Parts: sequence; structure tokens; C-alpha cells
Amino acid sequence: MTTEDKPSEKTLAQTASAERPAFAPTRIEDAFGCLVYTGPARSIAEMDEAVLRKAARRYAASRTR
Repeated sequence: MTTEDKPSEKTLAQTASAERPAFAPTRIEDAFGCLVYTGPARSIAEMDEAVLRKAARRYAASRTR
């Protein structure tokens, strides 16, 4: 890392990430393989209901601590 008298267009995070990758190289198949779903399509209403159920469970769990 270097310092300069005038501001650089690169941020410190960009410089650090260019020097050292955040994680090991990965193949697309490895990263997106978990996205395969072969069941029936879900409606927006079903997805909204699932999100609300999960939020209610998390809220209930936080109240018992």
C-alpha cells in the first residue's frame, strides 16, 4: 500500500482487494450450483407468507432470551 500527497481515485478497500483476493478462486458451477430448484414454482404470496413466518419465529426467539 502506498500513500500519496493528493487523493487517489482508488479507495483503500479497492487497493487492498487488488493486492489480496477476499476468497479463493471459485468456479461458476460451485457458486451457483446451490440455486438449482426442481420443485413447483412459488407465488409471491407464498414467498411473502414464508418471510413473515420466519420473521415471527425470529422475533419470538429473541423475546425468550
